[in-house]
Amino acid sequence: MVVASDEAFSDEALGVAAEVTDALECSTTLAVTPGSGRWVQPDTWVQASLLELWSPKVQVVRQVVADAVEWAAKVADATPDTEVVVVRGAGERIDASSIFALARLGQDGPVSPLLLTDDGIVASAGVVTYGDRAAHLLTGYPAEDARALGETIEVAGPGAVTRAFPREETVAPYRTLLTASAVSAEGLLAPIGVGGDSDISEVLAASSLRFAGWSDEGPVLTRPPRQARLADGTSVACLRWAIKIAAPAGHEGLAWGDTHFANGLAEALRRLGQEVVIDAFAARNRATSAIDDVSLVLRGPRRIDPPAHGRSLLWIISHPDEITSDELSKYDRIFAASIPWAARAGARLGHSITPLLQCTDAVLFRPQGIPRGKDIVFVGTARGIARPSVVAPIEAGVDVTVYGPDWRRFIPGRFIRASGISHSDLPARYESAAVVLNDHWPAMQKEGFISNRAYDVVAAGGRVISDTVEGLQEHFGGAVRTYDSTSELIGMLRGDLDDLFPSYEKLDAVSRRVRMEDSFDARAQVLLDAAIGTLAR
Repeated sequence: MVVASDEAFSDEALGVAAEVTDALECSTTLAVTPGSGRWVQPDTWVQASLLELWSPKVQVVRQVVADAVEWAAKVADATPDTEVVVVRGAGERIDASSIFALARLGQDGPVSPLLLTDDGIVASAGVVTYGDRAAHLLTGYPAEDARALGETIEVAGPGAVTRAFPREETVAPYRTLLTASAVSAEGLLAPIGVGGDSDISEVLAASSLRFAGWSDEGPVLTRPPRQARLADGTSVACLRWAIKIAAPAGHEGLAWGDTHFANGLAEALRRLGQEVVIDAFAARNRATSAIDDVSLVLRGPRRIDPPAHGRSLLWIISHPDEITSDELSKYDRIFAASIPWAARAGARLGHSITPLLQCTDAVLFRPQGIPRGKDIVFVGTARGIARPSVVAPIEAGVDVTVYGPDWRRFIPGRFIRASGISHSDLPARYESAAVVLNDHWPAMQKEGFISNRAYDVVAAGGRVISDTVEGLQEHFGGAVRTYDSTSELIGMLRGDLDDLFPSYEKLDAVSRRVRMEDSFDARAQVLLDAAIGTLAR
């Protein structure tokens, strides 16, 4: 592994090296290079040296590495028992699971991962050719376009410095493992050295994109009109949707509810025969967006203006206090997750706003038959404040099990179960809790925007106590109880929680109704009808 000492994530790279060394029981050589400066930063060198002390299989060298692959080949020559060499290039972020996959596939021939930029779009899916020309495949397109090609593709050369190859020379063609990815903040690309033939038209055969010629910037891709046949035998126009969100790309974005909301909605649209990509905030103005038919902006904490081409839909799911008439004027159709706000803001701002409430992923959030426990649960960040819905009960002597970051300065550590919980584990956690606490941003509470957590918990068979929002308690038929003050909340939590909620049978009926009427699938159908309607104008 080559680690530049001035990398923003050098500590992450060393952690991956430790995990890989331990799991694969392989030898690891760390070349700590100065990076953009003249000297190796002492922090990185000390951490690497500690790793060398931790494992006899780790060797640390300090040197300038001009070519990571050439350097790795020399290291391999000096290590007789090495069968597959995996190179991690300086400045490229790659997790251990991707390295494991590269190591396995690298036994059969050279392979590199999909290379992404730090805004989540493709830097290169490998080098492809057209006649005597060569280019990096899908540069500037969303990662979904690359992964639609399958697990691996044969290419003429690697797109990333990070790669794996057998110890012995092989004539096997290069491949790109599309299920593994590396990220480069600089969008670093390996030099285009074509070692084989991989026609771009053939590589794209499994994709909806088609090669249409060559410009000064490289390959020109188009997307011909398509029809999709649904499970019921009906046919519908297969539009290409770009869902644009305020969350960052990659691992950091997984901590945002917007990311999971977009993923759930994307899957629902795909079940309706649609093609969907997701643009993180940094990719909102992606240069290749002209190929998209519909831009759907999920309006969270940041304004996102749609591209000038195609059709545009806006779904306001939070931060209604920041919405302006100018922002709304950019869109063909506008939706908002609040019935009262849609009416008031539509009249005040001079735009037609259709209510479209938040929803849940009914595929994921559903009862699993887990017995209800006795713990009071809260899932979420502290938001940098002492959230009363959590802090007030704890200060009053009520035990609350908290999952989320940034809580240690507000509550004792014994109440913090973990700094987070995986999205896939949430349904079981919600169902098994005695009750799940919920609250809203002040603007959302004031304007009637119901948090999607309430939908998730009830869909999973759980029970919720939340601050009051107009229509909240009525919408969930008793599965959600509300309070107007922290003293009222504390009184509810000190009492018999079972007395607050309906019977199991009634709760189950509410859960089934929410999964049917308030699912991503139901909302996706509304959005698809709206998109087709605007395109027909």
